[in-house]
Amino acid sequence: WAVRTKSQALLAGGGHLEKQLRVAPDGRYVFPPELMGGQLFVLLGALSFAPAFYLQRERRAVWVGAGVAALLLALTLFWSSGCMLALRVLLEPFSVARLSTVLTSLLFAGLCAVCVLVIDRLPAQQIIQPTLTFLLCAFSTQLLGHAPRTFTEHVQLALSPLARRHETLDMMHARQTLLATAVPKGETVLTTAGLARPVVMLCDCFVIAADRGHTHVLGIGQRRADVDTLNHPATAWPVRQALLAHYGVRTVVFERSRWRNYRWATQHGQILGTGGGLQVVRLR
Repeated sequence: WAVRTKSQALLAGGGHLEKQLRVAPDGRYVFPPELMGGQLFVLLGALSFAPAFYLQRERRAVWVGAGVAALLLALTLFWSSGCMLALRVLLEPFSVARLSTVLTSLLFAGLCAVCVLVIDRLPAQQIIQPTLTFLLCAFSTQLLGHAPRTFTEHVQLALSPLARRHETLDMMHARQTLLATAVPKGETVLTTAGLARPVVMLCDCFVIAADRGHTHVLGIGQRRADVDTLNHPATAWPVRQALLAHYGVRTVVFERSRWRNYRWATQHGQILGTGGGLQVVRLR
């Protein structure tokens, strides 16, 4: 199946595979359980299907189906061969990683079912039931690893000064203002695959390719390769110029912190504006 070649192609295509999955010892990719609550949560959730199946006789078919689905998802995410098969089918690391959301829901449903069954069989439900429900809710807050912040980090951020809490919002507002002023509507712009998504969300424009989405666009692999070539500082100007003409690009949007990579843009264009950590250049 040329597993490593496929992985390298996804990485080269701007998929940022390493941000969604983890390299296994055999060189393949797996999903890290830490991003969905950790190994303990996965283990407890998997074990919960047995008592739920045993105690809920009238719903055994439901729990068998849920258990089989959870097992298949776990094999897909945590077994390298299963993960690579999912990559070949879904074509997008982001989509594979999102299978963890379904698995988390199934595992948590099993844990909740076991807790409810136990509560129903204990005396003094008026005291025990709300206490266990509260503890279960408190435990669930620790499953926010894929947010990608933990519950503690959310609390710390909420208690931080106003300027820090609003810094991302202020940056996005500054970027939106810049792009609305400097980029004509319907323009095709050159930016990195990672920056493409926020650019098109903040501005009425088109991009060549993004790191997520665009998966089923015809020739997306070549488009992502061309984006890498265009953004590489060592690309010869004739090659870059031919690609820019091919995609009809006259506007370049990049992060100011990477200005050294875009000296070619300022040499062959005019700076239209700066804001929110971005710079916009109009090519001649």
